[in-house]
Amino acid sequence: MDRISLLLNPAAGRGQAAGSAHEIVRILQSGGISCELIQSAASGDIERLAYEISASGETMLIVAGGDGSVHEATNGILQAGGNTALGIIPIGTGNDFAKASHTPLDWRAASIELAQRLASGKPARKIDAGRMNDRFFANGVGIGFDAKINRIARKYQWPIGDLVYLFAVFEGLWDGVITPTVRMQYDGVQYDGAITLANISNGSVACFISHPWLRLTTESWI
Repeated sequence: MDRISLLLNPAAGRGQAAGSAHEIVRILQSGGISCELIQSAASGDIERLAYEISASGETMLIVAGGDGSVHEATNGILQAGGNTALGIIPIGTGNDFAKASHTPLDWRAASIELAQRLASGKPARKIDAGRMNDRFFANGVGIGFDAKINRIARKYQWPIGDLVYLFAVFEGLWDGVITPTVRMQYDGVQYDGAITLANISNGSVACFISHPWLRLTTESWI
């Protein structure tokens, strides 16, 4: 098997991810997977690197990070043509995409499972990817209060996992909730009115099959 690029976001998990980098490499290599560790230095790095790797014709790519890292990798791959399989190792705060795809939330377990699947030659599983304007998403899109809470949560650096979003909700409520007027069309229905938030998800947890090695596709999206 060719050497696989491992893109790792050391800032994921409120900065806790950096300490797992070399252990992830060790687990993959002990499972027979040769990888090159590349750590991002700023927001946008993973998207740029994923684009370059995919555009160069590489067929496999691993990303270790949170939902933001998955989002960047998704856009890099699909903007480049979308022919690169994506392996996920969750080391973020919420790891919502990993939960939806039933990828083990413990990064050690996810690394071991991913190495085993790659070594056995199991093919990548295709999943849909959504598109909003010129941006793609594999997990979901939040508009309104949802987006506000995520923006607030990003400023907290406390290593307390999902609890950070609870504190962000309290701050968001204290700051005030706006209800903008929107127009939405879906399944032949049109809605005109005020909303607190709107969330477009790529799929429910129940409909995903466990598989940490994914190939993104936009075949079913307009």
